[in-house]
Amino acid sequence: MKTRYKYYKNIFQFCFLFCCIVILNLTSCTKEWLDKKPDIKTTIPASLQDCQALLDYNTLFNGDSPGLGEIASDGHFVIESRILTMADNSRNAYTWSNELPYRNVSDWISQPNLGSYTRIFTCNLILETLEKITLNNLNQSLWNNIKGQALFQRARSFYELAQLYAPPYQLNSENNSLCIPLRLTSDINILSVRSTVKETYELVINDLKLAQELLPITPSYKTRASKPGAFALLARVYLSMEDYTNAGICANGALEINSVLLDYNTLIISDPFPVKQLNTEVIFHSSLVNYGENGTGLRIDPQLISLYQSNDLRIPVFFSLSAGQYSFKGSYTGSRQCFNGLANDEMYLIRAESRARAGSFNEAMADVNTLLKNRWKKVGGISTYVDQSATNQSQALEIVLQERKKELLLRGLRWSDMRRLNKDPRFAVSLSRTVQGKIYTLEPNSFRYVFPLPIDVIEMSNMSQNPGWNN
Repeated sequence: MKTRYKYYKNIFQFCFLFCCIVILNLTSCTKEWLDKKPDIKTTIPASLQDCQALLDYNTLFNGDSPGLGEIASDGHFVIESRILTMADNSRNAYTWSNELPYRNVSDWISQPNLGSYTRIFTCNLILETLEKITLNNLNQSLWNNIKGQALFQRARSFYELAQLYAPPYQLNSENNSLCIPLRLTSDINILSVRSTVKETYELVINDLKLAQELLPITPSYKTRASKPGAFALLARVYLSMEDYTNAGICANGALEINSVLLDYNTLIISDPFPVKQLNTEVIFHSSLVNYGENGTGLRIDPQLISLYQSNDLRIPVFFSLSAGQYSFKGSYTGSRQCFNGLANDEMYLIRAESRARAGSFNEAMADVNTLLKNRWKKVGGISTYVDQSATNQSQALEIVLQERKKELLLRGLRWSDMRRLNKDPRFAVSLSRTVQGKIYTLEPNSFRYVFPLPIDVIEMSNMSQNPGWNN
């Protein structure tokens, strides 16, 4: 009992500050607003304004998504000298091992006051506060909006944790494998227990469906959830479940509201970061935990670079070349920090994959071609892009999945993609890395595609470790 109390006392201490945040004068959706520091007060939230202020703390709700899966993914590598200075958790992720102490994991919960379970705690607190507020004609719309935002953020947090700490969702299975703790209350005295994969995905989907009904079509800021954002996140979730029909339906729902794509010919390629944050293509803004590996030590795999053609503007937009190696310049954060929010390019590719798997090859290629026309170099105002076509499912899928790798790199999506695609021998990959002369490998469907629970979490909660990691 003392161990359990210590565990939740620590969580409460981490989270209490967020219960006290009040952000004033939210006047614009500029980078300056995103960087604005919250004022810290000393009262538990009691009003709708307090709840919205909590949700507007962007460091927690828009800049702290799990990033270890991206470190573990393919398409990039870390130079040897940088590997030796990586933090323990990052190096474990990079080598698909637990050779170093795996504790104090920022993706789970961290000091000061960040991590997915801090965000979940805050969402639960907001949802409980809403139930105590008397509704009337004047506050119903705002109440609905805030509840939708809290449900969206809670669902997003559970889903992202499940991509790391639980087995992939299996079609035609009971999905009774252990997943993550589903904390649905702010009560620190309730013991955490691991849910099943089925229970987790059901909760995520139910939260998002309810959020989609409550949220406005257009958010005040792109750091807040919206109806198209709920559609888009549902599309991402269904894709990871291999429910391609519903993934396509939800992606289409988002695109029916807004289908704008950036024409990369309009970007200033010479800028250090040509793509600006909160641009017209972004549905919902968020970024990964900054572990530092997306900085000077990261290099792009030459095999990935070879997939881009010479007139593809994503090469100069996403990458810089030095000493024969490509580095990542960043994408939709306006910096090197990795974007993992929701954007229209991802929705086009989800809809394209859904259509390809359903046998609608022409429609799938239409989505791909629409995207690539906005990425291809124009000469004299005329695009040099030539439409692609496919005559069978395998050909269409190869094209779509290759474009996912090229368009959505370092967006926190590749790990989930590899987990689902490894089930299909056509798209399974084996990875290998060498560190200080030691070779590390990751075979398709390995138990290493499920991260170990942090040591300190197990010590404090007595939850069981994921299979394979006790050896």
